[in-house]
Amino acid sequence: MLQTVGRCNTGLSMMVIGMILSDIDRKQLMDKLVIRYTLERLIVIPGVLGMILLGLARIGIVTGLAPNLAVLLAAMPAPATTSMLSSKYNCAPDFATKMVILSTLCSIPTIFLWGLVLKASG
Repeated sequence: MLQTVGRCNTGLSMMVIGMILSDIDRKQLMDKLVIRYTLERLIVIPGVLGMILLGLARIGIVTGLAPNLAVLLAAMPAPATTSMLSSKYNCAPDFATKMVILSTLCSIPTIFLWGLVLKASG
């Protein structure tokens, strides 16, 4: 029973994102605040985490794939459930939807670039 409900999560969140997106003016998708938070989420946070973990790896505290995996996980886009939760609690669903869409679109090249950086560093 719970597995069936859990499988509905992705489809349900995509429907909610679509419904919220239909109410947003297309010209407002590129909001300055959304762009700023997307850059912080996809570039700044993984970069800072990567530098910290690289320093810890050099002194031997962190080893193996854990540092690379942590950086890649930090570089992931905003989850689709963000829109569902913001819609449920009526807390800026338009902003959350814009974050999900822009961060997902921008994550395609940035995750690839983070993979190249991590491969070159180690």
